[in-house]
Order: sequence, then C-alpha cells, then structure tokens
Amino acid sequence: MSIQPSVEVPMFAVYMAGAASVAVALLELALPLLLIERFQKWLIIPGFLLHIAFYVMLSLATYSLTCMLLYLAIIDANKTAGFIEALGPKLRRVSQRLAPA
Repeated sequence: MSIQPSVEVPMFAVYMAGAASVAVALLELALPLLLIERFQKWLIIPGFLLHIAFYVMLSLATYSLTCMLLYLAIIDANKTAGFIEALGPKLRRVSQRLAPA
C-alpha cells in the first residue's frame, strides 16, 4: 500500500530538496576543517549562510546565532579587527547616504 500525497509536488522541487540535503550534509562534514586556517575562508561564508537560512526558515534563533558566534571565535582576532576597521568607513558612507537630509 502506497501513500499518495494530497498535493502534487513538482519533480524539480524534489530534486532541489535532495540536492540541498546533500549540500548541507557535506558542509556539516567539512566543518571540522575550520580548525585548519587555510580552509577557513572557504567554509566560513557557507557556514554563515547555512545558519542564516536556519534562522530564517526554521526559527532556530539561539542555535543559529550561537553557531555564527562560534565561527567568529575561530577566526584570528587581529584579522577580525582589521576587517571591521576596513569596513567602518564604508558603513559610515552608506549610513550618511541613507540618513534623512
């Protein structure tokens, strides 16, 4: 006896869900490589995007934010400080453009 879905799902959606599941599993398996510095730049951004998606789609606020903070804890503090300092003037210019005149 087979169970028939009440809503017809396009095969494209089925394949995309399968591909997304495999991608998440591969990313989660690759996360221990974050401990090796040369892999950090390739895994931090996909990890952040993954946990942002968890935050938005699954309402896992505490878990997602904790994981994102742990990503930041892995990065060298001097690199993070340099990135924030370089980003500062750009953010100021954007905020000045957006500020009401």
